[in-house]
Amino acid sequence: MMGAGMPDYYDEYYYLTACGRPYERTAEWLEGNARLAERIVATLHPATALDAGCAMGFLVEALRAQGVEAFGVDISAYAIEHVLPEIRPFCWVGSILKRFPRRYDLIVCNETLEHLQPAEAPRAISNLCRHSDDVLFCSTPFDFRETTHFNVRPPEYWAELFAENGFLHDVEYDATFLAPWAMRFRKGDVPLRRLVATYERHVWRLAQETTGQRELALEQRKQMGDLQERVRQAESERDANERRAAELAARKDELQALTAELEAARAQAAQAMRDGAEHAERARAAEKDNLQSRALLAQRDRETVAAAQSERQISALRVKLTEHEGTLLETETERRRLEKRAADLEQHLLRVYNSLSMRLTAPLRRALMLLRGQPPADDPSRPPSRLRMAWVGAASLTRRGWRVLREEGVTALWRKGWRLVGSARVRGASTGPPGELPPAEPMAFAGDDWKRLRPSLMPTPRSLRVLFFNGQGNRDGDWSQSPRYRVHNVRAALAQAGLSTSMVTTSDLPLDLHLLAEHDLLVLFRAGWTPELDLLVQAARHYHVPVIYDVDDYVFEPRLATPEYISGITGWPEADRQRYLEGVVSFRRALELCDYFTGSTEYLVERAAELGKSGAVVCNGPGEELIRISHQVFEKRTREPKARAVRLLYMSGTATHQRDFGVAAPAVAAVMRARPQVRLHVIGPLDLTEYADLAPFRDRIERTEFVEWRMLPAHIVQDDINLAPLEIGNPFCEAKSELKYSEAALVGLPTVASATRTYAHAIRHGDTGFVCNSTDDWSERLLALVDDAELRHRLGGAARAHVLEAFGPATIAAQAREAYRGIVLDYRTAHGRSPTTLEIGWVLTPPIPGSGGHNAIFQAA
Repeated sequence: MMGAGMPDYYDEYYYLTACGRPYERTAEWLEGNARLAERIVATLHPATALDAGCAMGFLVEALRAQGVEAFGVDISAYAIEHVLPEIRPFCWVGSILKRFPRRYDLIVCNETLEHLQPAEAPRAISNLCRHSDDVLFCSTPFDFRETTHFNVRPPEYWAELFAENGFLHDVEYDATFLAPWAMRFRKGDVPLRRLVATYERHVWRLAQETTGQRELALEQRKQMGDLQERVRQAESERDANERRAAELAARKDELQALTAELEAARAQAAQAMRDGAEHAERARAAEKDNLQSRALLAQRDRETVAAAQSERQISALRVKLTEHEGTLLETETERRRLEKRAADLEQHLLRVYNSLSMRLTAPLRRALMLLRGQPPADDPSRPPSRLRMAWVGAASLTRRGWRVLREEGVTALWRKGWRLVGSARVRGASTGPPGELPPAEPMAFAGDDWKRLRPSLMPTPRSLRVLFFNGQGNRDGDWSQSPRYRVHNVRAALAQAGLSTSMVTTSDLPLDLHLLAEHDLLVLFRAGWTPELDLLVQAARHYHVPVIYDVDDYVFEPRLATPEYISGITGWPEADRQRYLEGVVSFRRALELCDYFTGSTEYLVERAAELGKSGAVVCNGPGEELIRISHQVFEKRTREPKARAVRLLYMSGTATHQRDFGVAAPAVAAVMRARPQVRLHVIGPLDLTEYADLAPFRDRIERTEFVEWRMLPAHIVQDDINLAPLEIGNPFCEAKSELKYSEAALVGLPTVASATRTYAHAIRHGDTGFVCNSTDDWSERLLALVDDAELRHRLGGAARAHVLEAFGPATIAAQAREAYRGIVLDYRTAHGRSPTTLEIGWVLTPPIPGSGGHNAIFQAA
């Protein structure tokens, strides 16, 4: 691995093929190096160490785990690139022929120097001896097959090179745990007599062992001769027994053949008896069936006649239905044509009144009307002013009163005057069936603040329509988690339920108010306050459109914007924390502008109620596409065999859940310690170094970066148990929705969660999952699921059915529809407007003497 002249040779192909088996980060290599590190620390006690030829740093990693300040050097850039990221700062690409940056208590050189050219070996030994007084060394003495082994030598060759540098083989130290030919070389001035005594002692010991082994071999050879004779006798007896067994087997075959003949004869006799009985039974049944068949035929004839009649009735109804659908289509087409024609005429009228000629002649027209005793005419695009209405009414009543007095007398004037006062207002005029809502009133704009806003002149009656303002995305479709669940999924569910919705974003401001006037509700999702948003809310109030603030996190309480409640901001710079706090304050200000509130949990709705905003819960629910994708991977999972490993899943989602996972980390570590087959799968950002309990199990922890939501089911379907820990009692956590439960349940995973209000309500404990209040609860529930595959399957299936029913699109549509309809009715009632009727006021020109054109209006009133 350290050939000085050919570093590029030690690439990916080399590490896959040259080490007997692939050299990569597997349990086999990691555990082997861990055992070496334990033995080195236990016997040599180094404070610092260098692995010369460290490859991918497995021994460096293991020594550091034992508390040794370990480093590594290797000529292969490929190997150093694959060192664990947290170990990589302690390893570098370099040659052991060059000086090291410091001295070390111990240098380990394991199967490295055979890769050097023979001329380089003395330089390498000298470099090792220069940087340590203690070297643990081994180099294969007989592996000539590996193509990079340029200098395969016996142990005495290396001992001689070390001796030239003043290092002697420590024969008292057993280094065979590294390899049978491994040796420890130490620097020191050992007296010759002591050195000779040590070598003589070991030579005498080896001679004694050799003599003893030779005597043992001779004794075993004699015993083998005796055993071989006994084996020959046993084989002879076996042959005799086999011949006897063959004779008995032949006799057995004869007896079996005879038994088979007798059994066949018995079976034939029994069959004959059964055939006779069956023939008699069939004869009796045939007579009975004959009678039943005639009755069935008659019944079938009657049913055929009835079916034909029903088919004719259905055909006639289908024809009528087709005719009605055609008529309805024609009516709808005509209605749209008339609406378009009315809009065109309305625009034409506006263009006329805004034309240059109308503006130039306006003073003349006003003067002429004043000369006639009439008030100036208003622009038809503006609502009539109170002054004009009073003027018109007074002039009309005066002229009509004089005419009645002149033609009919004082009595008639008195009678008709009282009748006119009693009928001055139209009450209770219904605008449509009870299921529809009345239109918003047209809005009168005044002042420079409203020059950018273009009001619709006269909204038409319509069913409930909702306008969503997405404060977190763009119009083209921001499919991050919150907008996807709070806007896109809700809109899709409402569309399936037959309700009309639209969506705008911050890029659409200032908004064309024709769009606002066409809706009954404005829902602001997670929007921060801006002057443009403030103007939009004011415009909605002019249109009598209630404004709802919607959010799925507790992000409108500034006192929670601290690391005490949100662990994810703990390491943020002060400037970033200040920006986050400003965002929360902006959300709070936008919420206070609104009339109502909807949230993903009861906890959020209660917190909004404390701010004076009543509202309702609209849960987070999966969309049709996620349900479809999850169903596909779930079906595939049920068909494929499952591995023996049991995989725990944790989806962190964002970096705000660091302390949340700490709730379950001790129990997860205990389960992984008790059950070696358990693995942990983490998706998303999570700093595992904060959990010391999990450090021994790093090789059983899998990491997956944040994945796009459409790919999530495929990543989690092979897991077995979903973890959803949260800090119980933390307001920020108590407000969290049940998303981790529902997304895992769609692919059949049971969930073990903290017993927050939301999870305790969503998960039926022991039926669709488990909720936990303590570490003991977590350990007990996880062990139960790990040990019982049938329990996992039952809970996962029940959770999947529950989520599809309780959080599916139909349920979300029903929640949203009821919440929005109730808010509209409450708003209109609170503002003195009937939710089901429309009040009409007449604005009339003065009556023309001798004309009866106004009589119909007075009679209707």
